[in-house]
Amino acid sequence: MSHLRFDTLREKLLRAGMAPRHVRAYLDELSQHFDDLMRAETGSGQNHDAAFTRARARLGSEDELAAAMLARPELRSLSARFPWAVFGIGPAILLALLIVAAVFAQIGAMKISEYGAHLAMRDWGAGGRSLIAAWNWAMMYVFPPAVAAAIFGFGARRFIGLRWLALGALLVALLGAMDTVATLISNVPHESAFSVGFGFNSDKTPPRILFNIIPVCLMSAAYWLWQRRKSAAAD
Repeated sequence: MSHLRFDTLREKLLRAGMAPRHVRAYLDELSQHFDDLMRAETGSGQNHDAAFTRARARLGSEDELAAAMLARPELRSLSARFPWAVFGIGPAILLALLIVAAVFAQIGAMKISEYGAHLAMRDWGAGGRSLIAAWNWAMMYVFPPAVAAAIFGFGARRFIGLRWLALGALLVALLGAMDTVATLISNVPHESAFSVGFGFNSDKTPPRILFNIIPVCLMSAAYWLWQRRKSAAAD
């Protein structure tokens, strides 16, 4: 049985803001319907090529198939219905959750070390201290570009326009430049702690904003070029 591909229709529906799960279900339904039409045509004595052509015509044109789903606005994704929330609030929440999770992971490692292995943070040595410093550095300098990359990856799977993606990534770049994470290692047992802050520092924040914006600009340019190539291929 020949299976009909709906790559162009899928892209058209995603670009129009249809939720990916609904698009998948719709295309699966169309594929099953096309297979039924193929069986009916071959059962009536048509050869394979003729059956394929007739079944495709009976299924409907791509514009008709797209219009049938686009007529149901309730199937639109959240990112299409509320882009200001998904790309204006969502990335900031995601970044905050990542930082909180990373801090709690450090606290958990510290407690396990102190109470499980009876090894205080002051006894971790140079290697342990370097690992802590690298983890803190990652929270401040790696997490924002990583969240920005996730935003563009999310957009690429749904063919979302560059404007909202760039807005979300830029917001992450700005907010991610204003958090500070530090580890306070105490010689007093069980007194080591972590410090997490948020605010604008005239000396440290501007360079970090620049550090975060550079990859966002590169991602935006790459996404723009990808969109142009996709549009050119469709034409």
